[in-house]
Amino acid sequence: MRDEEFRSFLTKKFRGNRRHRPLAAKPSGDAVSRCRRVEEVLGVNLDMALPRLGLPRILEQIRDRSTSFRFEGNVAQGITTLRTAVRFYAAFLGM
Repeated sequence: MRDEEFRSFLTKKFRGNRRHRPLAAKPSGDAVSRCRRVEEVLGVNLDMALPRLGLPRILEQIRDRSTSFRFEGNVAQGITTLRTAVRFYAAFLGM
């Protein structure tokens, strides 16, 4: 994963949030961290896995492996935040 390029994309170019404006620094950093976590748990590199497997398959794997992620509080919400971060990364890759 290209952490710094992704963070820069989210804070400068991204227009996928509700306000159609780039994300602030904190949410951008959170998205980067969540994508790293997905890579670690699934054992993939999102730069290679997303184009090869496709976004739906990666999102399915996150759901299927939800017990492998540690969440404090609401598990469903935790899964949603991980899936959203991966969608943001797919947008960064132009998918």
